[in-house]
Amino acid sequence: MDCGSLLRAWARGESTTKSQPVSPPQRQEEQGAGYSQAPAPSHDRDLLTEYHKLLAGEIDTNGLKASHATFKPRFGDDQATIAAAGQILKAHNARLRGDADADQTAVYVEGLIEEGV
Repeated sequence: MDCGSLLRAWARGESTTKSQPVSPPQRQEEQGAGYSQAPAPSHDRDLLTEYHKLLAGEIDTNGLKASHATFKPRFGDDQATIAAAGQILKAHNARLRGDADADQTAVYVEGLIEEGV
């Protein structure tokens, strides 16, 4: 169970290491002023979350295909969202093939939506 918890945390982008002692504050120059974190995903998180929930309710490939075909026009020409949606569709196909269970699929897809493709 510990391993599963660590994998879930890792997939969500959470820290999987034990906390380190906090060092005293440093000057901004020492901390690496100008350092920026990875850019936020450029895809439509809300739309992808709705898409994921729709696909998660499907129990066979025919339903998955039909739901995808119905939802696809809503992506428009947003290439980042289309790419993420493709990964979500692949994940749900793998779930239906039995390559992953619903929980594994949900963790993976939530990570895609939060962190980007």
